[in-house]
Amino acid sequence: MISLAVNAALAFYGAVFFSSLTASPPADPYTRALSFALSGDERMLVRPVDWNACVFEVNSAVIRVGALDRSRLAFAVTETKTGWGPVRRVTVGLHGDGPVYERTELGLEEEGPWDDEAVRMLKRAVRERNPELFATRKVVASDYTLTLATTDLDRVREDWATLLRGCTTRHGVN
Repeated sequence: MISLAVNAALAFYGAVFFSSLTASPPADPYTRALSFALSGDERMLVRPVDWNACVFEVNSAVIRVGALDRSRLAFAVTETKTGWGPVRRVTVGLHGDGPVYERTELGLEEEGPWDDEAVRMLKRAVRERNPELFATRKVVASDYTLTLATTDLDRVREDWATLLRGCTTRHGVN
């Protein structure tokens, strides 16, 4: 009798769970190109901040595609040495007269919910010596190198071309 009740409960909760899932339509080619061009991953969530100015947010950073100088856009594959060996990534050089990249860097927390007395003492000592570590700061750059999580340089170039066709910049018209 108990197993029948358990099976019925599982069936009910499973039906409720699966009914809450909605099938999302496949992303259109422009959205996939936009995501890949700005992050190196076509499944990455890119939020439009201002479609008219071609400003997008990805990974908590704002990229102003509309403010880019297209003639100075540069693509390269770079290699970084790590403890596990070399890692290759595609980099995109973003340049403009005004800000093309901005993000907010959060400072250290004053006190966390799980801090014990030793951690609080350590944080007070660090704060006395380096108070800037606890301050939130905004990073704004007119020249920035975007490092993407991919090695597919040709795909990055193609997707940036697609992205730029959809945007009007200050240094060039569609």
